[in-house]
Amino acid sequence: MSFRKFDIFKLEELIGKKTLEKIANILPAFDSSIDPDNIYKKESLQKIIYSFLDSNDFSKKELRTDYLLHQEENKINDFCLQFNIDSNLNFETKVSIIVSKGWNNIEFCTAFCQNFDLPLRFIPQIKVDYLNSELIERPLVPFKLLKEYQSKIYFKSIKKLDDRNSKFIIQMPTGSGKTRTAMEIISDSFNKNKSNCIVFWLVYSEELCEQAVECFIDVWKHVGNKNVKVVRAWGNNGLDINDDDKFIFVVGGFQKLYNLKIANPHLFSKLKEQSYLIVVDEAHRVLAPTYKAVTDSLFGSNTRLIGLSATPGRGINQSSENKLLSLYFNEEKIDIETPNNQPVFSYLKKDGIMSYVQYAPLVTSPSFVLSDKDVLYLEQNFDFPSNFIKKIGENETRNFEIIKELLIKLKSHKKAIFFACSVEHSKFICSMLNYLGITSAHVDGSTNKGARKSILDDFKNGNLHIICNFGILSTGFDAPKVDLVFIARPTQSIVLYSQMIGRGLRGPAVGGTENCTIITVKDNISGLPDETNIFTYFDEYFEN
Repeated sequence: MSFRKFDIFKLEELIGKKTLEKIANILPAFDSSIDPDNIYKKESLQKIIYSFLDSNDFSKKELRTDYLLHQEENKINDFCLQFNIDSNLNFETKVSIIVSKGWNNIEFCTAFCQNFDLPLRFIPQIKVDYLNSELIERPLVPFKLLKEYQSKIYFKSIKKLDDRNSKFIIQMPTGSGKTRTAMEIISDSFNKNKSNCIVFWLVYSEELCEQAVECFIDVWKHVGNKNVKVVRAWGNNGLDINDDDKFIFVVGGFQKLYNLKIANPHLFSKLKEQSYLIVVDEAHRVLAPTYKAVTDSLFGSNTRLIGLSATPGRGINQSSENKLLSLYFNEEKIDIETPNNQPVFSYLKKDGIMSYVQYAPLVTSPSFVLSDKDVLYLEQNFDFPSNFIKKIGENETRNFEIIKELLIKLKSHKKAIFFACSVEHSKFICSMLNYLGITSAHVDGSTNKGARKSILDDFKNGNLHIICNFGILSTGFDAPKVDLVFIARPTQSIVLYSQMIGRGLRGPAVGGTENCTIITVKDNISGLPDETNIFTYFDEYFEN
């Protein structure tokens, strides 16, 4: 191993004292080759460090310098020859020159890992840049038809859109094709319009933004009758709209559009005049002040509004907010219509649209107590405070039981998603699994777009067994073959919980799995009001 020349104290420093203490308390129970008394020995530390370091760590100049200073000089010389560095320079100078080349060039980093015996997963991910706008040409070939239940929603929606200023919600369970159905509705709007027409697709995350663009392009290339300009208005992109643009599909992040609206209210006044249709994905979020401000600023005298949601409500005990949400969409909602009025979930499962779900709660040993402040937060925000969730994720007994259950379930499940209590919790579980031979990767909100794309591609291609994440895979994540969803993050939010379990609901008829296991860690939390228990709300999802 390439860390063999590092002394024990340096290895301990790189892993972290707190992390090592956790490992020492948990790992010996899973790896019989490790004696608890030997966890701090050099050989064990070298093995551990490979699981707990990644490309982000090697982006630090100090670590690369330290790492190279511990290498054999002949290896340094071999590397210098590859990159035209004078191998006759003294050792420290050669190291300094290599380090000065940074950690961004993929070719350089690949050679670095190969030459100095590092896993290729340490290579930084290629940066992904999306075009601000592009022209999507009309199609040449026909497209596959919507399924019967999707077609019924499509035709009902088209009829409602005949009314100027119509507003309504389309409710479809996660995995039943909300986005695809909505893109067909949008395409019909473009096809019917002969004059200037702008359609806005409003979302809150970048993953959802690009997913919407890809889905629209996929549909439009088969059903459209004219050229449409697609504008990506999120991240560093602005609103790339010119006066001669006639048919425009704008996919925008709420926060980005809000900032643009504040900076250029005149532009939004012009957009409002041409706005034909606004679609709000995850419609339950639209009442947030900034989100509502954006939506209202684009809703003109000729604008229609559609909300999309699997759970068109703000929460179990939020009747006033649920009423406001309903009123915002004129108390109009389109649901899935089933033959002979079958229950929606039974129909979708029988037709292979949704998977048959086995609900497997994991009841852990530790007990946690909500403080009066925590209870107040829960009552006001309808979910646990983040510091309470993070504390739960740090409990060693709970983590032992989680890892034990994961190791059992991953023997019979091919693709899994793990929802953690915090970034640190996700990284810890991921690293432990990697150490124990389970191919795992971690993602969170700070993971760059290139790294996320690479990790998700590896997952879809079967190169990863499980993705551990915090905060980003509950929506906007298309990996239909997931057959195990492990929820270690406690929540009292109906919306969040439904989004998390939704990652495993897609059935075989739409490229998913026939069966999926949902493991939810059920903690013993004292002080939790009985009426906030959300699990019975999802009986329809779990009944087979």
